[in-house]
Amino acid sequence: MTIDLKNTAIYKAVKWEKRPPFLGAEKLSYIFLFISLFSFISIFFEDLLSFNFYQLFSSGVACFILFIVFLQAKLFFNNCLCLPRLYMSLKEASKSEVNFAEFFDFQSAKIINKVNSRKSADSYTLLYYLVKDKNNIDFVFSRALINKEGVLSDLNKLFSKRKKFKENTYSSCLKKSIKESVNIAIKKDHTRITKGDLFSSLCYHNPYMTEILYRHSLKPEDISDLVSWHERLLKKEDSFSYESLVKRGSLGKQWSAGYTPLLDQYSVDFNKVLKNSGFPKTIGHEKEIKSLERVLSRTQVNSVILVGEPGTGRKSMIRELARRSFLGESLPEIKYMRVVQLDIASVLARCNNFEETEAVLDRIFYEVSFAGNIILVIDDIHNFVGGEKRPGVVNISGLLEPYMRLPNMRVVGITSFLGYRQEVEKNPSLLSLLERVEVKNVSKEDTLLLLERMISSLERRYRKFTSYAAIKSTISLSDRYMQNNPFPEKAINLLEESVVHVDQIGEHIILPEHIAAVLSEKTEVPIGEIDIKEKEVLLNLENLMHERIVNQELAVKEIASALRRSRAGVSSRKGLIGSFLFLGPTGVGKTETAKAVTDIYFHSEKKMIRIDMSEFQSISDISRLIGSTTQEGILTSKVRENPFSMILLDEIEKAHPDILNIFLQILDEGHVTDGLGRKIDFKNSMIIATSNAGYQIIIDTINRKDDWKNLKKKIINRLFREKIFRPEFVNRFDAVVLFEPLTKENLFDISAMQLKNLADSLSERDIEFIITDDLKKLIVKMSYDPLFGAREMQRIIQDRVGNLLSSAILKEEIKKGDSFIIDTKNFTIIKQ
Repeated sequence: MTIDLKNTAIYKAVKWEKRPPFLGAEKLSYIFLFISLFSFISIFFEDLLSFNFYQLFSSGVACFILFIVFLQAKLFFNNCLCLPRLYMSLKEASKSEVNFAEFFDFQSAKIINKVNSRKSADSYTLLYYLVKDKNNIDFVFSRALINKEGVLSDLNKLFSKRKKFKENTYSSCLKKSIKESVNIAIKKDHTRITKGDLFSSLCYHNPYMTEILYRHSLKPEDISDLVSWHERLLKKEDSFSYESLVKRGSLGKQWSAGYTPLLDQYSVDFNKVLKNSGFPKTIGHEKEIKSLERVLSRTQVNSVILVGEPGTGRKSMIRELARRSFLGESLPEIKYMRVVQLDIASVLARCNNFEETEAVLDRIFYEVSFAGNIILVIDDIHNFVGGEKRPGVVNISGLLEPYMRLPNMRVVGITSFLGYRQEVEKNPSLLSLLERVEVKNVSKEDTLLLLERMISSLERRYRKFTSYAAIKSTISLSDRYMQNNPFPEKAINLLEESVVHVDQIGEHIILPEHIAAVLSEKTEVPIGEIDIKEKEVLLNLENLMHERIVNQELAVKEIASALRRSRAGVSSRKGLIGSFLFLGPTGVGKTETAKAVTDIYFHSEKKMIRIDMSEFQSISDISRLIGSTTQEGILTSKVRENPFSMILLDEIEKAHPDILNIFLQILDEGHVTDGLGRKIDFKNSMIIATSNAGYQIIIDTINRKDDWKNLKKKIINRLFREKIFRPEFVNRFDAVVLFEPLTKENLFDISAMQLKNLADSLSERDIEFIITDDLKKLIVKMSYDPLFGAREMQRIIQDRVGNLLSSAILKEEIKKGDSFIIDTKNFTIIKQ
């Protein structure tokens, strides 16, 4: 790689910058301009001054000539010496053997020249001069929360230890950095290598910068983005450009089109809105906007329906369409057109009946078609093309369709996926006149650009500083934990709410932990650093679960391990927090284990989404599970509303095989598409499926007193052989957990737990229920059945103990302050 600055055209600018013709030329030009103006003005006060007219005039002319000379010198320096002609593009140069120093811009050439002046030309020297330079780098360091003075101090210390190089030679690290800067410049469509490109490249190859980024949890790509952000801020609009003149508007263009007095009463003109806001360019949806322009430019079927969820930027696309059309940047057929949104709700509010409404709308549509320069926008079009009449809703499809067949009638309807499926699709005649353009979420990259654009206004309003790490956290966390809202809306709302939160707590810098705190409060999901209390819970999960679960050591251990891996961020899974298939006879604690996990980790049993899979035994039940145009999905709607949840699938073996295929995708990829085409994410959910299938093998094993070691394998093989589950389905679970039948000793402990629940409820009424071992033994004796586990015990305690206590309380045999036991001989209450 050749880098020889002295043999380049740009070096002339570096060399001549300090020469007399150019040294301070800009400042001198303005000084002489001021003097010349002062001289010309003084002519009018000649009588008060000692100079005569000719002296003042000649000095003014001389100074003005000097102003022109120095101004021309500066212009020559900036436009000729600093911008020498390039004979090939950077992309072409990257594939050739050329002197890459030819492609440095003036500022980066000055930096490289300083590096060359030192004895050691290495990446540390380049970094030192870049950091010392104020332009670009200060902004990057402040947003990244990197101490610039500390970096300079560290670099000065490192200089004494670095390796010395011969004059005019570069270290290998510096060469790699410059080569990387070429790639970065090409990626950003730069014609020359800038200081920002050089600094970004050092983040990939300089060891010290790599360490700095690591300490601040940043990546080289983040620095490159920060540099780009600052470059966009510095890029000022040329006030004398053609675009600026176009923005001022033209009456002639409006007069050349038809007059629309009625439409103007019931509409919003996007051109006027954009004119007041300065014509900001919309970020994102470039592909969709181009599709929109192409359809509107056609002579037939030139109307569009935008289908997307609210918050995805559908209105932003309309604003960008209006901006391009107004500035003449769109396709020829739709240049200089008015983009107008019809306010049908306002029409309905002002008209007394439907006949009057039809007359007004018919006149408006006539004006639009006659004008010939209007793109008519109808928001929530699904409310006006079908369905029953109700307040704020009217069917205008019969009025609209004849006009839409005219070449000058261009309509853009906006609707949601649900509205499209329920109303628009059911109107085939209208649908044939509309070209569908689907509006997806804005990408994360475009969302980042949007947040960077809005930061300045947000900071001015709240007087808070937003770190770059906080902006990145806003995007990553909202993407993971806020499924109900689309990009960019959810990221914008989360960031603004976090700024308000920081304002409330009296801090001055928005950090990632503030974003995590706000989101944790909104979603009830533990996000961010694990606090001491949560660490204790995670490390003590087994013991906490055993407070509610008797025996089942393997099941408890498997679940506890999965939760710890997920929360610590070391899970290899990209999907769910965890997924488990619980096998075993009824009443052994499968459901109770799921409830315990939900209560301990998800903080409430209300976080459990419990679905009885025996209700989904036919293909037609799929719509009930994942939703359709006519109903919400039992599973998908609940996960969208509460993504941090435990999903319990009871008796999963009874579900239809096609329904199990849906869960095959969820277990494998961590998401599913619902009946409306929306992606439902399960990354913050846990799935536990329970099944009694194969329980007979367990019973036979107990009766024969066989070894338990190979029992799980036997059961799974039986399930495959009888085609209850397919191997690919079972293998998607993190673990298949076999629940052991309960022994009499286990039931004794369970009886103690269940009786304690009764005792706790009585203690709230100041009544003490003393639980004896005799009572526990009797309940175990009455309820023991290997086939039903603890299920029979629940019934016995409810029928014998629960009914006894409720009757005693109602008869006032037990009162507040009493203490009693139950006599096991005849099941009577004995007060103590």
